[in-house]
Amino acid sequence: MKVFDPAEKRRQLDGHVGYLFDLSDDFDEVRSEGALASCASADIIDAVYCILVGYDDPAQQLLQRAFDWVTLAIKEGERPRDYALDGTEAEQYEILAMCNWLLNSIHDADSLTRSVEHEERFLIREGLGHDRANVTLGAISYVDAGAYGVALERLASARFSAPKSLNAIRSEGQMCYVICRHRLGLEYTEAEVASATERFLKRNMNTWLLDGVPDRAAQWLKVVHWREGTVGISPKEAVMMCYKYLPDAQPRVPGKNVHERKAPRPKSTATGR
Repeated sequence: MKVFDPAEKRRQLDGHVGYLFDLSDDFDEVRSEGALASCASADIIDAVYCILVGYDDPAQQLLQRAFDWVTLAIKEGERPRDYALDGTEAEQYEILAMCNWLLNSIHDADSLTRSVEHEERFLIREGLGHDRANVTLGAISYVDAGAYGVALERLASARFSAPKSLNAIRSEGQMCYVICRHRLGLEYTEAEVASATERFLKRNMNTWLLDGVPDRAAQWLKVVHWREGTVGISPKEAVMMCYKYLPDAQPRVPGKNVHERKAPRPKSTATGR
């Protein structure tokens, strides 16, 4: 079985289409194409990978640009070529919330709530509220927003129910169902949920990292392990917990020379602040 390899990921990030290539995007061109938010989403993905391999400075630059660009996208009501009413806005606010967490250690409850509200309208309008694939993919954002009751209603509409065994959960929808029931005080103990989420993350972490969705892994780790405030782990420490759930993997981060390397500034920047 192939396992996420930090050394291989560093080679990719250092390659011709790595983080330097991403940071060279022309702001005016991206803005004219209505792609500020989509570029911000891609920046977050690369930033999480950078964090995982010890490229801290590039990660910060990618996250700052992502924050600036998605903030402007929301301010200007950006409509990409594949615009979907409410679906696009849901994604934009989710991107902003992830930026605020990774960059500023903030649980952006307002953006997450807005994201869920737009997602609900999108799913209902498009007749996707009963679609298991769409519902399960968005469920973790409902949990992150603390919208446990709404999440349970949406999961029920997509025919998600209590798993037969807490030890064999693979579906994000089922795991979110269990977490929501627990956090509402309806079912499951703290120990049961902790054991179930550990097994769930071990089943899925490697796949998320190999499939190019480390931001999904990061959001799950935020929900499971991170709490806002001065007590607890930082967002970076939460992201590094990916390694805890990989088969026989260790965070083989490079030496000081890599930690100290700096990426050049993007060719152009903008901010909606």
